[in-house]
Amino acid sequence: MVPGFKISSEGFVVDESAADVFRFAVPLRSVRLTSITDRTAAWETDADLRSPQGFEANLRSPGFVMRVRERFRLRLRSLGRPVLTVDIATYDGAPTPTTTWVLCSLPDGQPPILFSFLDGISDARVTGAPGDWTLQFGAAYSGRIRVALPFGQRPYRPDLTSAARFGAAARELRSRKFWTSAPPRSIGYTAESVPGGLITRWTFDRPGAMVPTTALLASRLSGVRIESPYDLLTESFAEGPFGVATGPELAIRWPVPQRVRGKAVTWGAPFGPALAAEEQIWLAAADDSVREAALAAVHRRYAELPRFRLPVSGSTAPGSLTPEGLQTLARLAWDHQALLTVLDRPSGANLALTVLLWTMNHRTY
Repeated sequence: MVPGFKISSEGFVVDESAADVFRFAVPLRSVRLTSITDRTAAWETDADLRSPQGFEANLRSPGFVMRVRERFRLRLRSLGRPVLTVDIATYDGAPTPTTTWVLCSLPDGQPPILFSFLDGISDARVTGAPGDWTLQFGAAYSGRIRVALPFGQRPYRPDLTSAARFGAAARELRSRKFWTSAPPRSIGYTAESVPGGLITRWTFDRPGAMVPTTALLASRLSGVRIESPYDLLTESFAEGPFGVATGPELAIRWPVPQRVRGKAVTWGAPFGPALAAEEQIWLAAADDSVREAALAAVHRRYAELPRFRLPVSGSTAPGSLTPEGLQTLARLAWDHQALLTVLDRPSGANLALTVLLWTMNHRTY
């Protein structure tokens, strides 16, 4: 299975949907894995010449690739006739002109599937009758066909009429060439340490690299930031949001919170270091005005604390020596330290932490 699809010896189908199966002309006799990396995989098949001779998957590019021979075709059992859209027009039954891609729209609000011809051009046509349709590609085309879901696993623009929907789909595909081109190839990688985090950069030979879904989700919920421009294409995938880089580089900034060095600060029931870590990640993603406002709020919390006298030095310090007072001081120490870390300031300015350490040392207390 590749994201968005289920593939079997019989054919392929849009995953987690009620879509019709695109059936191979003859079921595959066997499939053998020939190569695999952390990002790509390739398979060879023992199959009839009218069925796929192999498959390729690349996690940097949406969909999958079929290697086919001349007279390749697919079969469908839908009741309504599939409709084919190309760059210039939509065809209901009539053969399309030779082109670099064709979008196949099925009836009953099913998600449209894009076929891109990576090794040349081909026409396409639909023949048959309800319940027994055949999608035929150019008799002379031999090479790779990329199969993708440019509009996700749900119906595309159900609010539009059929004609308007086909036209809108064609316009979107014309403006996003990465759907109809070969998958991008990685040509470089760097990692750079920056204050409060790490920036990883991948360089490709062309635009269109997929932004990892985990990074997209993390950019909404934490301090992760996608530094490169990208298009958020659709959220209609079961795996999560889907986006692609609009340039040849994909850069992601990952927050790396720093821990307080020295003695552990604990008192009574756990008061939530994890909460402070989450706050620090959030602050790393905020702009300077937000951080300064948060620092001002911390200073106001200091001013609101009662004061007590240290027995040895005789000086006064914020807080109180009750369990509740020390726990409040510990909370303030965590919040203050999160701010100091993201502002790249020394821990010595954390008065709450200093006071807590004093109370742990009889010679200064």
